[in-house]
Amino acid sequence: MTLPSFRAILTFLPPCRIFFTHLGVSPDGNPWGGWRRSGCIRDGAYMRDYVREVNACGGVVSIDIQIRDDSTFDEEQLRCLFEINK
Repeated sequence: MTLPSFRAILTFLPPCRIFFTHLGVSPDGNPWGGWRRSGCIRDGAYMRDYVREVNACGGVVSIDIQIRDDSTFDEEQLRCLFEINK
């Protein structure tokens, strides 16, 4: 099994394999413009498979979500995060 490099923004050299990704949706449709945005660009099943695939190869996934000024979270993103753990 190989690490899915096409889905990662940034990776560090081995032995540390950290993959950064986001859940937010860019208002202009840019696939990389969803950082700190609400909504979900991917569904929970996709993210669960992605995280498991990276973990199986010894990697770690860091997922960017939106945290509002009042310290609340985007409900759609929370549902997606809970889906990853199923």
